Amino acid sequence: MAFLSIQLEATARLTPYLVELLQSLDLSNQNEFFSDVADAFETITSLHITQASRTRHKTAYKLGATPTGYLERLAGTVEASPAPGRVRMTVQGDIFKRAFGEVEVTAQQAEMLTIPWHAEAHGRRAREFDNLFVYQSKQGRSFLARPGASKGKLEFMYLLKKSVTLPQDRGLLPGDDAYLAEAERIAAAYVDAQLVKLSGQ
Repeated sequence: MAFLSIQLEATARLTPYLVELLQSLDLSNQNEFFSDVADAFETITSLHITQASRTRHKTAYKLGATPTGYLERLAGTVEASPAPGRVRMTVQGDIFKRAFGEVEVTAQQAEMLTIPWHAEAHGRRAREFDNLFVYQSKQGRSFLARPGASKGKLEFMYLLKKSVTLPQDRGLLPGDDAYLAEAERIAAAYVDAQLVKLSGQ
């Protein structure tokens, strides 16, 4: 399983409110603030992925298959950790690269990619079937097929391709505005807490 690392830094993109707050904090308080932000970012990212998973079953529905729950499981792999002036977030799964642009997938460990073409193939590897063979269609496409229920009929299980290009899907992860809004929410709560401490002294 691959890991995608995202680093969110305190830069000029921050709102004036956040910049002013950070400039007013000493290093110890900044560390505490970014620790709270990391916890919040981890939560909203995990929730966002879970919600995004509910609308990303196009392939399964097209094939008449049951969704695999792949994205739902990855939502539990989000980890965010604080550092001075930044939050580093890690999430498992190459799929999240699509949040930042289109992704070209090329066959590496095998000669061809196996793209599910049948409901039974969705979420399963080709090696799990013991009766597949390569079939070349008249249109020039290659498939892994198996004998059908009727004599002389075939069932196409996987389409074979050297590579595919997956389109960008920015909605797989929260947008920058969502993270900034959450940081501002934490900042406001942090300021309120500090004022309560001062008033009690």
